[in-house]
Amino acid sequence: MQKLLISFLTVGLIFIFNISLHSQLRLDNWKAHTSLVNTRSVDIDNSGRIWVASTGGLYTIDTDANNFKVFRNIDEMLDINISVVKIHPHSGNVYAGSENGYLDIYDENIGWTHITDIFSQRFSNPGINDIAFHGNKAYIAGGFGLAVFNIDRMVFEETIRRFSNFNTNNPVNRILIDNGNIWIATTNGIASANLNSQLANPANWNGYRSNPGLFETSIIDIAIYDGITYAMSEKFITRLVNDTLREYRSTQDRYTSIYSDESGFAYSTIFGMLDFEDRLIEIPNPESFVNGFLPYNKAGKSGYIVIYNNNGIGIFLNGNFIHYLPDSPLLNVSTDLEVDKNGNLWIATDIDPNGRGFAKFDGKTWENFTVNKYPEIKGNNYHKITAAPDGRIIVSNYGTGLLVLEPQGNEYNFRTFDTSNSKLYGLANAAGYLVCGKARVDNSGNIWVPILGNQSQGPAIVAFDKEYNSYGYTNPRNSNQRFFSSLAIDFFGTKWVGGSRIEGVGMMYVNENGSLSNPANQQHRGFLTQNDYPNIPDNTHSHIETDKAGFVWIGTPRGLAVISNPSTVVSSQVNINVRNLNRLIGEQNINYIMVDAQNNKWLATNNGVWVINADGSDTLGNINRSNSPLPTDEILSIGYNEITGQVYLGSKSGIYEAQSLFLQPATSFDIKCYPQPFNLSSDNEMVIDGLEEFSDIRIVTPAGALVKKFLVNSRKTIWDGRDENGNRVPNGVYLVLATSSSTKHSAVQKIAVVSSD
Repeated sequence: MQKLLISFLTVGLIFIFNISLHSQLRLDNWKAHTSLVNTRSVDIDNSGRIWVASTGGLYTIDTDANNFKVFRNIDEMLDINISVVKIHPHSGNVYAGSENGYLDIYDENIGWTHITDIFSQRFSNPGINDIAFHGNKAYIAGGFGLAVFNIDRMVFEETIRRFSNFNTNNPVNRILIDNGNIWIATTNGIASANLNSQLANPANWNGYRSNPGLFETSIIDIAIYDGITYAMSEKFITRLVNDTLREYRSTQDRYTSIYSDESGFAYSTIFGMLDFEDRLIEIPNPESFVNGFLPYNKAGKSGYIVIYNNNGIGIFLNGNFIHYLPDSPLLNVSTDLEVDKNGNLWIATDIDPNGRGFAKFDGKTWENFTVNKYPEIKGNNYHKITAAPDGRIIVSNYGTGLLVLEPQGNEYNFRTFDTSNSKLYGLANAAGYLVCGKARVDNSGNIWVPILGNQSQGPAIVAFDKEYNSYGYTNPRNSNQRFFSSLAIDFFGTKWVGGSRIEGVGMMYVNENGSLSNPANQQHRGFLTQNDYPNIPDNTHSHIETDKAGFVWIGTPRGLAVISNPSTVVSSQVNINVRNLNRLIGEQNINYIMVDAQNNKWLATNNGVWVINADGSDTLGNINRSNSPLPTDEILSIGYNEITGQVYLGSKSGIYEAQSLFLQPATSFDIKCYPQPFNLSSDNEMVIDGLEEFSDIRIVTPAGALVKKFLVNSRKTIWDGRDENGNRVPNGVYLVLATSSSTKHSAVQKIAVVSSD
């Protein structure tokens, strides 16, 4: 493989992103919010800092100052899912390998260098599993085999893909260098070779497999103690005896790591550690499995660093234990995002069995809500979340029902609802497993939530009034069908309930005429299917949203549609008008719809985020991993703060935040232009802030000659210093004239333009 270095600069990415999209679809000041709690690897540098590789990035711990420093792909890394970190024993340089095959090298004198050779080879399994050093070589193990990297020349010298008579393309999980020999743990067993031999020749490797009584051949770790080689699989520890791996220990749990040095031999299971005499090493386990451990020495004291799955690390030193958990969400997956009236971001994580509750981010710190911390929330499988206008937070669980958080100062009062205290109905009957969909709050403060069920009787949607009395509504077409999960409420109070991904049967609607308790008033109910309305792309509806014009937008696995006259279901004057908008974006799998302050629609899809304009006549652009810092094109959810213009994009690889130009307009003009003066040689643009809605902006000379004009329906816009013909304007003083076509108010601001060219 040839050397390939990439300088990863956020500024450069933003520039590419800006020029590739519509002039107003501009995102900058990107930030990554990823989970740092799932620890993959740990090492200690020459100054005593602990480097931690996690599925959400790399971070360091200064134990003396109790200080964390985080490196993510927004900052210096090329990836967030860091699988291994190793410190070179002599140079002190940091080598971090990722699941996608990136190798990032940190030198304190020159910063980060990025090696993309493994990634560029497009191996089917490019993940880097281990790194070991010998002389001027770094030996790198992964799903591709074993690669040899020349540290001095910063190039790969060779890739070894077969060892002894093992299968070709055999993944290598671990490396051990001992007395001039290299040992590797592979999915076929273990192998060894002399480092001075030609490693690319399979004949120079000796391969060792388990004895016939053991069925596990995939070795996850390897150690040498007292002249004996030990190999670990998930269920067995074996010893190399007469060229065969023979059983030494076994477990009903799962082994995770093995280690030896001159002082002894130890190994770990998911539940703890044992020393070389099989004595249990007592370590506090903060409710998490153990991924491994590393010996740790400080100030003449010896102990261990415990590597936790989903709970950071712990340091066990002379009988004392300190738990280190960086501030972050507990999971990278965010299936739903909403911003509350105070600007806090709320996230729902995932469904059973992977959910980690839900979380709140106030812009600085994370608060994670899990059943371990708050037993009253009943479970961690929260997959939908809603921020009500009155400050309540409503969270839907995949299994245990509905949770309402009522604000009480800086705390919350928890209210839980299930089959025992409401009309909520289980998956198959009145009790048991209870799956709630996306909740919404109507103009009267009533909570509405769809219910997922099998072929069984029961309500398809349930309403809770302000006193939490509940009322159930069945499917008007078939009372046995309860396959619903998405929901939107239009301007006329009609609830549009979408078919779930499990079995889409169509969309129902219900309007109770403002009377929850009087069935006689519940006249407006109906059902829409693809057969009756062919412009609806699918009978499954992943997300439904009402925009600022009152239109109802329908996202499906096969594209987008919009109902432009939802009032017809209460007036009964004309047929429902459904428009199919796949001509704009194709049959995209739409996961989420967000409406911004200018009524643009942001569509989270498996191919990035598509943004279409207010009336659905045109696309403003597609945000994806090729033109932004996003690590994936699969976007699951979108959060938005219309006061600040912040956009949050949720994925399986974390939440990515950016600043947009789509803000709620000011109630009155308060124009501020910056930077002042506007230097065309060094400043990319000038920001014009403090605009009212539907502002006509004209930049003119002091004599009144028009330089540039544009229309804006946001509090903020930008000007690139060019005139109507695309030419840079001369140095001088200009005026910014703004007039709102809505309020008829006007304002003016003076600006200075300079250039050092």
